[in-house]
Formats: sequence, C-alpha cells, structure tokens
Amino acid sequence: MATLTVRLSKEQMQQLEEAAAKKKQSVSVYVIEQLSLNRELGENTLTQEEVLDRVDIKIESGKSFTIPDLFDLEEWQKFTNTVSIGRVFRIASKKPNSAVSKVADFIEKKSGKPAVYRKK
Repeated sequence: MATLTVRLSKEQMQQLEEAAAKKKQSVSVYVIEQLSLNRELGENTLTQEEVLDRVDIKIESGKSFTIPDLFDLEEWQKFTNTVSIGRVFRIASKKPNSAVSKVADFIEKKSGKPAVYRKK
C-alpha cells in the first residue's frame, strides 16, 4: 500500500478531522472516500450500495461471504477502491442500525485476507 504525505495548516487539519468525525470515519478513510467521489479520471469505483445489492442477489441468508466473492475476477480487478470499500464496509458492519449491519454480520478479518461476513 502506498503512503501519501500532505502538508496542512492546523486549521485545515482540524477541519478535516471534524469532517471525518461527523461521518464517524478515520481521516484516512474519509480522505480516500472524498477522492473517490471527486475523481475525474473515470476510474471504476465500488460503492457500499453496490456491495449490498450484490449480497441481496447472490448470497442466501445464513451463508458466509467476502466482498470479492460477490464479483467475478475480471469485474473485481477493474475496481480501483477495493481496499477502501472493504474498510468502509467492515466499519459499517459493526455500527448498530447501519445499512450494512442490517444485512450482514462481521465474522472475521485475517491479515492480508478479505473480511468474512454472514448474511442475516
């Protein structure tokens, strides 16, 4: 994973932290999400809503899955935000009454492997 260093004023950093806190996200997840929403490169980004739609269509209640399981390999490789959507989805799965936690339970996350969920 690459690292990006950005110089900000104290006021800019405070604004960024406040904006991330309002969305109950880390600053890193917030910045990645904002860059994904505002990109003009035409890259293929995956949304939480698209993941939830796939869970609804492809997974039976009580069955476990990972997010990559929901897509064929060629389709999955075209997405540019697989790490960030995985993180956002996992965080949302642990929040009571979130769209994700209403559909899936977080099971486990092993280092270097996708998180495992169970459809409700």
